[in-house]
Amino acid sequence: MPKRTHDHEIVVGSDTYGLNLLRDEEGRAMYSVAEDIPQYQNPMLFSQMDWRGGHGQHTTADPSMYFEGQSIDTTQEGKVFLGPKITEVEAGAARKQYYITGDDSDVSFGGGVYKAQTFTPASTHVIAGVKLYLARTVNMYPGFIRVGIRATASGFPTGDDLAIGTIDGNTLSTTKAWVTIPIHGSLSLTSGTVYALVVRTSSNATQTSLIWRADATSPTYTGGQYYTSSDAGANWTTIATRDFLFEEWAVGATELDSAPSVFLYATTAGVYLTACISKIYYYNGIGWIAATTDVAGVTDLIEYNGIIYAALGASSLYYYSSDGITWTVTDLTAGYANKFLVAPNPSGTQDVLWKVKTPNELSYTTDGRTVAGGGSQWSSVTYIGDTSTNATNLFLHNDQLFVGKTDELYRYSSDGGVHPQMSDLKKNKSSANFEYVANFQSSAYYSLAKQMGELSAYNTTKAMGPLVDVEDINKVGDIVGIAADRDWLYVAVREWSVIHIYKGHEYRDSNSQLRWSWCPFIYLGTNGGKVIGTVSHSAADRRLWFAYSTHTGYVQLTDNPTADNSALFASSGFLRMSYTYGSNPYWDKLFQTIITETVGCSANETVTPKYRKDVDTIATNLTSAITTNGIVKTSLTSVLSSNRIQFELHLATTDSTTTPEVLFFQARGIEKPEVIRVHEAVYDIGDMPQRKAKTFRSNLRTARTSTSLVKFADLRYGEYTAGTAGTDYAWVILQPGYPQEVEVIQEKNLPPRLGLRIRWQEVVV
Repeated sequence: MPKRTHDHEIVVGSDTYGLNLLRDEEGRAMYSVAEDIPQYQNPMLFSQMDWRGGHGQHTTADPSMYFEGQSIDTTQEGKVFLGPKITEVEAGAARKQYYITGDDSDVSFGGGVYKAQTFTPASTHVIAGVKLYLARTVNMYPGFIRVGIRATASGFPTGDDLAIGTIDGNTLSTTKAWVTIPIHGSLSLTSGTVYALVVRTSSNATQTSLIWRADATSPTYTGGQYYTSSDAGANWTTIATRDFLFEEWAVGATELDSAPSVFLYATTAGVYLTACISKIYYYNGIGWIAATTDVAGVTDLIEYNGIIYAALGASSLYYYSSDGITWTVTDLTAGYANKFLVAPNPSGTQDVLWKVKTPNELSYTTDGRTVAGGGSQWSSVTYIGDTSTNATNLFLHNDQLFVGKTDELYRYSSDGGVHPQMSDLKKNKSSANFEYVANFQSSAYYSLAKQMGELSAYNTTKAMGPLVDVEDINKVGDIVGIAADRDWLYVAVREWSVIHIYKGHEYRDSNSQLRWSWCPFIYLGTNGGKVIGTVSHSAADRRLWFAYSTHTGYVQLTDNPTADNSALFASSGFLRMSYTYGSNPYWDKLFQTIITETVGCSANETVTPKYRKDVDTIATNLTSAITTNGIVKTSLTSVLSSNRIQFELHLATTDSTTTPEVLFFQARGIEKPEVIRVHEAVYDIGDMPQRKAKTFRSNLRTARTSTSLVKFADLRYGEYTAGTAGTDYAWVILQPGYPQEVEVIQEKNLPPRLGLRIRWQEVVV
């Protein structure tokens, strides 16, 4: 091995330098290695006590925003609670109420025989069942075989509260797969198989009832076999004496002929209408009833001067009605319409009925009925743009009439002029442009390809919406409905195959800046369809209606859901908070404690904190479900380690009249930073010309200003810069402020020697 001539060696670019360490008066090398800890979070806290800023934030920055959610309401400052409950409405429904006591009693009405059986649960998590013997293969359809559970304060069940399974002999089988019976779905059953109709409860309800139907077209019921189980089906007890109860229940309900395409509340007739492919339906307070007159292919509904009009497109004459039940086809010339609008006439002297007919014809009338009924012929046509693209909608904004087309927005002026407003759409043609429009406060909001647009009071336009101007949360979607009331804008968005209805408005944030906040208010899943609408059935009954598969649904709208006794809440929902990366994404984060503050929790109203760490796609429970109120500190059973993490809050209730609320969430832990090694050395300048302070200092300054990393090797321990990084040498940088000239006394009675103090900081690569 060649003799070592230097203590340290560095390589700066293509230049190699040998360095010798100075010794102090004790003869010790003036060299040390220290491990420096960079700034990091200790303790590390992820806290959130306000979610009003809405969804759409990927990485924690704004303390009032979060990542995403489902069936959740965050519009009240400082709290999270469940979104509204969906009430489904089908066609042809009726409702009655009976109460009977006895054994194996029947209730007959609506063309069927119904049985209802009451029991009092002995403990929590009771499973109860009755045996049905099927004489033939059948389908279980809503209104055909209806199974229900009615607890004292819990309303009707959804999801896993209803199940069906096979029976082995006289034993209810817990080894067979259970299949959930959808409330509005169907289930095929096989002839000759004995099934157990099972209801599960999650609380000590004082009275719970099973309801099923047995008539000439349904499976027969084998009486005298009623069971309960208090241990999730491991053991069963036969109940001999029974009371029968029939609660209010919708019967005879069926689907509409197709998914609804439009809603209208006609104030004069006091009737609520929806239209599907083949029919118009009116709402009787329980379900949808088909109008006496079949009107197919409706593209729009509107009320003008107490008369309801139904547009049928460019090739079919429109219809009108005074009550929404009996309809008459118009005989006016040019009686074709795709969309209607009630707005002032060009002179502004009275409201008239406007219509647009594809591709580009705009006209109006003062009465759109038949000639014999007092109708007035339509005005001469104004052509909006050219015939190469279709008109999609017309609306009134700021006392001006606008017509939307697939490639442009036009303003129609009182002098008959047609003025283009959004010429950039020539390059962004879409049938979705202006398909849905709603006026909210002083602006108009409309669908715009895969986003939304806003037309301000000054006729300026900009893109906006629930999925616009949010961070990268990997969400895109199509607008499938827009509605508004006095305080909120509601937007239905189809994201891949599911639909969310977002609730949004502008508010002033902590910096007094106006900004939009969007809350994932209603989750329709794959049941959602196009079209939503807000309706005030009365001053105290405001609803948001929407298409729901091939029937409809609505939610109750209230100003303050958590304080309104009439508010109803979804059975479950969740909120996913933004990612937290700590001081450095690569460093480990160790969480060991969760603190929550809740209101309204109980055994039936729960909050379950969960997490998704690193690349997890499924959330894992942090703690068991929280059932107590106030501020609770929970230590995790094991430390949660991650590089990045999202926390979630899952809310649930078995009583639709109540919701748990979360007021505060905090995860506590510590970061585990990488340690940085720092080499501090004092090098001998010496008396040789090449080691003069000026030359030596200049060489080391080159190391400090180099744009490349510096190789560092301690030759005393066999390291060498021609070796392998990480084992033979380290990559370093020269810390700012160095080199520093120092005087060192090496021997008594001798002049001090001049040295240069250096701090080499290792770099993790």
